[in-house]
Amino acid sequence: MTSASAARQGLLTRASNRLSAISDEDAVLFATQEDSNETKDIKELHRRIRTTKATLIMEVEKVGVALIKYSSAVDELPVGTPSKEEILKRAKANIDAAQEALDRAHVALTKLLQKQLLSKFSTEVQRHILRQKNGKGAEGTWSTKVLLAHAKEYVISELNINAQVEQRQQHFAERQGKLNMRDDRKKRGWLLGATPWRKDAQQLPDNKGLAVRHLQALVKRLVDEPELLQRYQETLQNQLTEGIIEEVDETRVPDGGIVHCLPHRAVVTPQKSTTKLRIVFDASAHLKDAPSLNDVLHRGPVLLPKLCDILLRFRIGNVAVASDVEKASLQVRLHTQDRDATRFLWVKDTSRPLCQDNIITYRFSRVAFGLICSPFLLAGTIEYHLQHNTRNKEVAREIDSNTYVDNVVITARSTVEATTFYKESKKVFRDMRMNLRIHLERCKRHATDSSEGFERQ
Repeated sequence: MTSASAARQGLLTRASNRLSAISDEDAVLFATQEDSNETKDIKELHRRIRTTKATLIMEVEKVGVALIKYSSAVDELPVGTPSKEEILKRAKANIDAAQEALDRAHVALTKLLQKQLLSKFSTEVQRHILRQKNGKGAEGTWSTKVLLAHAKEYVISELNINAQVEQRQQHFAERQGKLNMRDDRKKRGWLLGATPWRKDAQQLPDNKGLAVRHLQALVKRLVDEPELLQRYQETLQNQLTEGIIEEVDETRVPDGGIVHCLPHRAVVTPQKSTTKLRIVFDASAHLKDAPSLNDVLHRGPVLLPKLCDILLRFRIGNVAVASDVEKASLQVRLHTQDRDATRFLWVKDTSRPLCQDNIITYRFSRVAFGLICSPFLLAGTIEYHLQHNTRNKEVAREIDSNTYVDNVVITARSTVEATTFYKESKKVFRDMRMNLRIHLERCKRHATDSSEGFERQ
């Protein structure tokens, strides 16, 4: 192991151990205050919660930084490094241990957030709540633990604890997703997006009956529009050829623990110059009293740069270039174990009536358009790739600052500079199997399209 990776391993281990120690002491830390009957003790409880929460957040950040530095050092090990396989094996164990420490810290922070909001109510306020609930004054002396327990329902509804816990879970999902992107990048040139599942994801039904009913209605509509039916079939066939979707062998055991079918429909936009027909998958469809696919997925944080900043930078140069990533979301691959959650049904032969023998099952190998987490997975994948680009760091940094969803908007001092930047940008996106297409190159002085030297696709 190199000295750099060894030093960063030590830093990661020490940070993880400190974080684990703080997380493990959480339950013991507040037992005394919760059993107390004294008003002053609940104030002390609140103070200690605030201090512990701040310490935990600080240590989580330290472990996160150490984890990134250590992973980068391991990624940069030369090809001929002695015992490289053994080093990588130990590195995976160290990263797993650090991730486990972060998981425990996430649970501790969630509990601390709930305790902190509950403890904000003094003993008098909590007794007032009890009088409202019971219709009479509280008899005897209530312990802090009892008061907290009785006030919990009121506090959750009035102070919206669940929304704040959800925010903490979103932060956790973001970190989890980025770690999985790091672990799985560069597999045959693709980047994989880690699906941010909620804890209750196993409750998701297969939705096959609902998908069949939606398919019947869709086919009935498309039969009356033969041209649209043909384009629908061609779109799916092209996606199958390109590896965006794959046929499901229903005689095999599913790859993942979650199997779910998505209804789908056609969205036609004839005015668009590129994708005139888009097949949209309804990940919000659900049976009565059952969750949808989007219900068991985290939305993920917004990773987009500020639009105002992009627009201000756009006004600086003399030449403006606007481009976008072709079928952007469909270029982000799903983990194999997540693909069975994105199954959908179609007809084997469009010339035959719809029946059980004429239904085929597909599933996505890429992120489906319509998933609540698809903007996060797309933005996170592009951001991660750009931040780890070694071919042209300056161009990658410029792209990262001026990419909004799947659109890249930049300006340059001259047409030559703009052409050069665009060609370098295409190389950067080609590295992650994405195609950057130009839409507009406009000269400020003449205010006319000037696409010489640009490759329109």
